Amino acid sequence: MLGFVETVDFVYEEDGALAELANAANAVRPLGRKGYSTLPTFAFGWPTSENAPLLFTGSVLDVLRRAALGHYRTRNGRISLVFKAITWALLGLLQAEARAQFQASRGQPRLQDLFILSIIVTMLGFSILNMMAAIADKMMGGDASTLGTLMAASGGGAFTTALVILPLAQSRKHIGRIMAGVVVWMGCWYIVLSFAHWLPLAMLSLFAFSLGAPLVVAMSLGLIQVLVPFEMRARLVGLFNMVSFGLQPFSFLLVGASAERFGLEKVILVNGSLLVLGGMAMLLLRRGLRQWEVHEAAAPPAPASHYDNWLR
Repeated sequence: MLGFVETVDFVYEEDGALAELANAANAVRPLGRKGYSTLPTFAFGWPTSENAPLLFTGSVLDVLRRAALGHYRTRNGRISLVFKAITWALLGLLQAEARAQFQASRGQPRLQDLFILSIIVTMLGFSILNMMAAIADKMMGGDASTLGTLMAASGGGAFTTALVILPLAQSRKHIGRIMAGVVVWMGCWYIVLSFAHWLPLAMLSLFAFSLGAPLVVAMSLGLIQVLVPFEMRARLVGLFNMVSFGLQPFSFLLVGASAERFGLEKVILVNGSLLVLGGMAMLLLRRGLRQWEVHEAAAPPAPASHYDNWLR
């Protein structure tokens, strides 16, 4: 039994550190001849290459925990610590490269607009959807069946956008006006929802709101990849997901506490009003967003060296 425990400890410490090193090394220079042409090389490179600071923080915390437990007093522990140190050096190199690339992209105001619009929708829009159970209970006076009906209405709006509205919106000329206008649209329907105590009206409000939310998020994800250089696309998408969806827990906590103190209807009304003001502010204050035509800001075609081979 003691030998088994020692074997498990060896695999957990040394091989775990070696896996981190392989991940970081593959992120710096893909281990496969054709980059991400195989699933193993994709797995041993993607997490680190997209979020080196997070991986570095987790690795350092893991070392501190193991040091407090005395794991590095053994030979295997010291070997794993050497692997960790090499990994940190590679992560530092990745972060330096990423910082230089981000500096080159900071001068793109439309990229900033996409982030702002997505944050507005996440903070003010999705947070209310998280209160669906409270809406069904407090405002509608219903039960689980009422909750299912409201969620079905919201899902139906998102489904309609994915099939019909999104393809039509992508073909429009001034996409910035559409996205900011959609934010105003969403806010108007939240204002209607704040006064809705009749189930069909609440269903209509949630259906109409959900027509817009997927459009803003999906189009932002796509346009970010058009605006930035090929080698920056994955990193910017990762940053977009981290900034927009990473704010959801905080917005959920804030909305929940506010609804408990001030009332659910008032919180929905305030969020809807802020969505309207936010969308109008983007239209009025960001002149470039109103005049933005996507084909003018499109990046050159991406080289076919990595992903074409991977998709084959």
